[in-house]
Amino acid sequence: MSPLPPIILNNFHHEVTDTAVWVWQTFTLEPIGFCVRYFLQVDALPESAVVEINGHLITAPNNGHSLTIDVTHFVTLDENRLGFKFAKQPGAIGQIRLLPIPCDEL
Repeated sequence: MSPLPPIILNNFHHEVTDTAVWVWQTFTLEPIGFCVRYFLQVDALPESAVVEINGHLITAPNNGHSLTIDVTHFVTLDENRLGFKFAKQPGAIGQIRLLPIPCDEL
């Protein structure tokens, strides 16, 4: 089986409130026809970031490191929303991608 291409997420919207900065993007996943797990990968994430997918807390602040985490149980074969919440100005976020990995390769 050939590797599945990553889903690059780079069309984010911003909302600033009195207490936080929200950055989010919606995306849709299509059925693939076989078992797949999805891993969220962020090359660099500011230390104040909180990550949510579809309203589920994925990770709290992480001391400014990269992030790779299995989000299979939080995404749907429908519209999804990935959001980052920052307590202050967001700073730089590295490339963000969703990696579909066939279950038989794990």
